[in-house]
Amino acid sequence: FSKVKSPLEFINSSYRALGATIVDDDLPDQMEDMAMTFFRRDEPDGYSELGLDWVDTLSVLERVRFCQALSDNSNRSAGSWDIQALMDRYQMTTSEDLIDYFNDLLFQGLLAEGQKKLLLKFANTDEAGNPSPAESLRDSQRIERLQQTVGLLLSSPGFHFQ
Repeated sequence: FSKVKSPLEFINSSYRALGATIVDDDLPDQMEDMAMTFFRRDEPDGYSELGLDWVDTLSVLERVRFCQALSDNSNRSAGSWDIQALMDRYQMTTSEDLIDYFNDLLFQGLLAEGQKKLLLKFANTDEAGNPSPAESLRDSQRIERLQQTVGLLLSSPGFHFQ
């Protein structure tokens, strides 16, 4: 986890993490929003390996927007995935199961305990800040809350590194 992912690596790893499929052709636009213009590298030595070339306020904001859009299947992400199918496939029944799954998949189990607690608190709190376990919600509300939790996981600083 010492090298910042380029926008292309970030987008690809996000899709792979969710098992998402590409449903639109605007991925080059997504990369450009994150400061990587596809097929327009001036030098012949390829794209930069330096994190400073990929990380600034705007590009990080675009990465977060991309993660939110991809996790909730909005049109802005150019992708689609099925959280319920993923949870069924890996026999996950709770928000904690989901967080643990992505902790193992994305962070090799190294997500800080404080971050896990914060994600679990988010998953089990309503918009007004009241306790509301995701498991007790109606299906559509539960799915939405869990998708938002996955969006936070993908937006976490550790996922920007490889």
